[in-house]
Amino acid sequence: MIKKIIFTIGLLFLGTSTYAAQIIIEPQFADPRFEPANKLHAGCVHNATVSIKTSSKENVSSFRFVISYEPQNVEILDIKPSDNYKWILDSKIEYDKIIVSLLNKQIPQWETTTLFDISFKSNEFAKESLLAIRKPSYVIDQNNKEILVFVEQELSFEKVAECNPDVVPPTISLVKPENTSQLLGLDNYFVFSIKDLGKGIDKNSVIINFDGVKYTWSDSALVWKEDQLTFYPKKWLPVGKSLALDISVNDKQNYGWPNTITKTFNFTTHNSIVFENNLTPTQYRNISEKAKDIYATVEECAALSLLWSNAYTIQFPFEPIESLSKKINCAFDKTMIIKSIEQNKEKAKSTVFLSVFSILGWVLFGITFILKLHYLSSYKKHKKISKSLQASVSKE
Repeated sequence: MIKKIIFTIGLLFLGTSTYAAQIIIEPQFADPRFEPANKLHAGCVHNATVSIKTSSKENVSSFRFVISYEPQNVEILDIKPSDNYKWILDSKIEYDKIIVSLLNKQIPQWETTTLFDISFKSNEFAKESLLAIRKPSYVIDQNNKEILVFVEQELSFEKVAECNPDVVPPTISLVKPENTSQLLGLDNYFVFSIKDLGKGIDKNSVIINFDGVKYTWSDSALVWKEDQLTFYPKKWLPVGKSLALDISVNDKQNYGWPNTITKTFNFTTHNSIVFENNLTPTQYRNISEKAKDIYATVEECAALSLLWSNAYTIQFPFEPIESLSKKINCAFDKTMIIKSIEQNKEKAKSTVFLSVFSILGWVLFGITFILKLHYLSSYKKHKKISKSLQASVSKE
């Protein structure tokens, strides 16, 4: 938001009770967050808008303004006409003045109309200066009469820490799940892409409110990797519920207040599968990750296939069962399972409560079995080496 303050207003009188136009010079000050907000910042680039407000009785079609400035304090960078006068407004910048003119263009009556912007930069040691419309400046009324214009704008400057503070907040977009219409599994986690075009993200500022729990930057449930934030809820999500996830983050700001963005994502959880409460989502993910190099037996894969079938009959998505089966190298033929179920609909169960242990029991058994084989192999090797060493010692 640009804070604008109108100081001196030039009145152009016709007779004693009406006026042809008011000319306004309006400096554009800094965002209120960056002090001082009531002064221009020395050494920085600023704009001043020149506008005209015509009366309801007089037409103004032309003008010529001579705008003086103090070159020791102010450098004029550019004159930018408003869109309505882009091709017909003539301007010229000289050493200590600007000459701007417009001919034969009807200016709307009884409205405030922006004519042009002046872009300027001050000396970094400037304290005060002036922009002034002086003689021989005039507007031309409907009777082709030149009416003199005079208006001064006092400019106050103060040195600040930074000329170009970041005023644009970060952006937050959802990466996983791909969209908010996707039903959430009960162990679901979230990935957000968080970026800032300015000075970067303040990762310590992130706050997430989800399912009645508040998570902050120091929580192990939040994991940053470059510009992506992964959020792992610490508890199973409720069944068949609508949940709002609120996430907010600040950017880095060296001067003034940071820019903050807050976004809300609305999700719905699946309504069929229930996990046992004595196993947390974190434990489930850890066990699943450790199971990626385990090979299941044919019987174990058949047991998982039965669980897939039960999940399908209650219209539950095949994850995380499918994901787990792939980690333990079970062949997963979704088409064959669905075909089998369609052929035996009358025998299919209408509801089922699925325990995590019924899925992971076989996996844990396989892990234990492999560890036992490894232990037995190591023990035999150790025993063989020990006997060989003893024989060598006895010969000596």
